[in-house]
Amino acid sequence: MSAPTHLAIPDEATAVEAAAAHHAHLAGVLTERVEALLSAVEDAPSATESVRADLVAFCDRELLPHVAAEERTLYRAAHAVPEARLLVESLVDEHGCLAVLVDALRGASTPARAAADARALQVCLVEHLAKDRGFVLPLLAAAPDVSLTTLLTDLEHRVAQNMDLVCGDGIRRGKGEQGAAHHQESGGCACGGAAEHGVREPDEWEMHHGTVFGAQTAFVATTHRAASVIRQHLENSVLRGADLTWTAFVVLWVVWARGESETRHVAQGAGISKGTLTGVSRTLERKALIRRSAHPGDGRLVLLSLTEEGEALMRRLFPAFDQEETFVAARLSDEECRSLVDGLRQVVLQVEEQGAQRRRALLAGAPPAPRRGGRRRKT
Repeated sequence: MSAPTHLAIPDEATAVEAAAAHHAHLAGVLTERVEALLSAVEDAPSATESVRADLVAFCDRELLPHVAAEERTLYRAAHAVPEARLLVESLVDEHGCLAVLVDALRGASTPARAAADARALQVCLVEHLAKDRGFVLPLLAAAPDVSLTTLLTDLEHRVAQNMDLVCGDGIRRGKGEQGAAHHQESGGCACGGAAEHGVREPDEWEMHHGTVFGAQTAFVATTHRAASVIRQHLENSVLRGADLTWTAFVVLWVVWARGESETRHVAQGAGISKGTLTGVSRTLERKALIRRSAHPGDGRLVLLSLTEEGEALMRRLFPAFDQEETFVAARLSDEECRSLVDGLRQVVLQVEEQGAQRRRALLAGAPPAPRRGGRRRKT
């Protein structure tokens, strides 16, 4: 692994060039490792895991420490410029996207998923750094009350501090009690000891905007990863023998629990769109697990019910599925499970009740752009 470059800023006149060179280093090393992963997936599958681990290690030890330090230095100063506030807030959100992609890459269950996450990470980072170079750095260099040289020196110092928080096992440790507990349990690690994990009160910027490792970002990223690993585990264990995807099983479960139901109610219960349900239900119908029939009172409506084969499959699968649910939650007490469920229900309610209004506000009343499907119109 290459050592991180130092900014080496002799004076204010070369500050922008020095920062751009450091950005080029980050983008270059990431691109090199992503290309190595894609090549391994195509030509040397046995080497994929070690190449993926090397890429994740680079992100943990260089990329994520850089973006966290950037928020507390360059972005804090740029946010004080009124015309730059919306840009800075969007860039902070992009930092959250980078962290989510790194986490997805870390937990990728197949080489194909790892390759997709890695390429997405590369594209996002390159575009993000272009905005830093094209907008944030020139703006700070032109600001009369800002010393870009001082900011970049502070950034380098904070990057070094953030890198110290990455332990020898590759896991980023938080400051305070969790970091200290880790050191007490492990007897010390590469981050330099519990003394360097001292509690620090968040400043005003962090209270209002957080950082890439803030509570809300960590919550969303971890929830995304937890949902992904649970789904992958169940699809690769109890559902594999039945040749069912997670979505197909959920549809079967909803129909099994509710009995014969209208498609709109099944889609709502499964948490999927009616379009997605149409494709899934037709696949299950071909497998003779679900029966589609017209509503006796309204021929426009479709009813779904399980066939005898579908009923037998669910009776066979459900006990095994229940055992795997117990396995997944094995490290949580019953009380912790209930508390987690209550918290996630609040998240669902927040998005369901406030999400539409929030999206309209973000779009300034404009209708959302149509989604681009996989098929292209013939010309």
